[in-house]
Amino acid sequence: MVKDIQEIQIGERYEVKPKGFHRAIRGKVQKVTADKIYFEVEHCELVDKPIASETPLVEAEIFDIKKSLTEHYFFS
Repeated sequence: MVKDIQEIQIGERYEVKPKGFHRAIRGKVQKVTADKIYFEVEHCELVDKPIASETPLVEAEIFDIKKSLTEHYFFS
């Protein structure tokens, strides 16, 4: 889990539950300020489509981030 806003990198993908959304979204970081992170929504549930389509960037705080979606590969 991300604990510090300085760990956030532009271009990385995260699962986030921003205020105003019913479910978590998957988004790509577009901008980071001292206290806010702005995500481009890549995927959201049907119930949140109207909210996501209203704004190109969704504002979130560090505590809204649920997990990183970095690609990990497992070969057996």
